[in-house]
Amino acid sequence: MNESAKTKPKKLHWQAFISFTLTLSCCVMIASGVVLYLAPPGGLARMTGWQFWGLGKDGWVAQHMTSSTVFLLAGLFHLYLNMRTLWSYIRSKTIRGIRRKWELLASLILAAFMVLGTLWTLPPWNYILDGSKHLEAYQHEAASPHKGQGHHKRIRKANNSAFNEALPH
Repeated sequence: MNESAKTKPKKLHWQAFISFTLTLSCCVMIASGVVLYLAPPGGLARMTGWQFWGLGKDGWVAQHMTSSTVFLLAGLFHLYLNMRTLWSYIRSKTIRGIRRKWELLASLILAAFMVLGTLWTLPPWNYILDGSKHLEAYQHEAASPHKGQGHHKRIRKANNSAFNEALPH
């Protein structure tokens, strides 16, 4: 039999696999993050039966958490696979110096500004947080046809009593 006719099982190329995994899990993280940012708050989402693409709020939270976990694990595995290259790069930059000092400084300042700006609610990060609060308030207002008349409490009470009646005694 011809050697070329024999098919060997293909070996998994780990670096390509990890690159695809990082890319796809990042896409799911971004999509679920945007959906969760725009979604109504948990109680309102459950009360109104809110769904997007067939998933409720809890489903989107689960997607976001699992894709974030896969992204983190794939990132750590990526570092492991490229450890020799990473250390070589760090050594060469330590010995020869960093050529892109301004870019490094700018990225460090941006990262610090992002963390501290979020903690201290500074612009532009507070706009993101305030936008979420305004959207949440709008969704609560839009979901309440009887504004200020305890509509949510009546729905919750009716749902709880129906739930309790359905339980076996």
